[in-house]
Amino acid sequence: MGQIRRHGHIDKPPAMATDGQGAYRDAMLSEWGKVRQYSGCGRPPTLPVPGEDWKYLQIIKIRAGSKLIGVIPKVVYGDQEEVKNMLGEHTAYVERTHLTGAVR
Repeated sequence: MGQIRRHGHIDKPPAMATDGQGAYRDAMLSEWGKVRQYSGCGRPPTLPVPGEDWKYLQIIKIRAGSKLIGVIPKVVYGDQEEVKNMLGEHTAYVERTHLTGAVR
C-alpha cells in the first residue's frame, strides 16, 4: 500500500478489488486512514477510520478441496451497488494483480 501511495494516490486509496486473503483492510487504514478529531467527551480516538469516498471490494472464493464452488463479492468500503458496478463481481482483476490463473 505504501508503494501505491507513493506512486500517485496521496490522499486516498484507489478503488480496488482484492481476494479474501491478507490484511488489505488494515494496510489501507494504516496508510490512508485518519484518526477522528477529539470531541472533548470520553476517551480520545486513536484508531484510524476509512474515508467516506473509499471503494474496496473483496472477492471471497469458496472451495471444496481444490475445486472452486462459489464466489462471494463483499463490499468493505463504499456503496454496495456503486462499488460492484465500478469493479465488477468477479476475480479477473484480483487474479491479474496476483498473477494467478482464474478458475471458472
